[in-house]
Amino acid sequence: TLSLADHQALGAAAGALPPPEAIFDGIIWKKLSHRCFLDPKKLTDGLALVWQENHKMARVAAEMGRNEESVKVELTNLYARRNAIVHEADRDATGQKQAIPESDTKQAEEFVRDLGETIHRLVV
Repeated sequence: TLSLADHQALGAAAGALPPPEAIFDGIIWKKLSHRCFLDPKKLTDGLALVWQENHKMARVAAEMGRNEESVKVELTNLYARRNAIVHEADRDATGQKQAIPESDTKQAEEFVRDLGETIHRLVV
């Protein structure tokens, strides 16, 4: 939800520079930039802000030519790995740095690109 100050900033921007759209983009960026949408539930919650679809992940997965569970599992695995890198310096239980095979990197990149492009096609 927008705060009263956000509403006032948008109202004051009518006919001024920067335009209200730019101010709105800034408000959205400020509110969402710290959130991570790699967790399937958080992604669904984020999509609910802009998309009225009832079964979001099922629809996205079908559009990707996959089943919902496989998309959720891959997204969850990426989220877990991201958290390991960010919060644990990507070290395993013995303290050894975990290797990231190039094939894993390419697979993750392709998945995230496909997911993002699919969401964009469906939502826009």
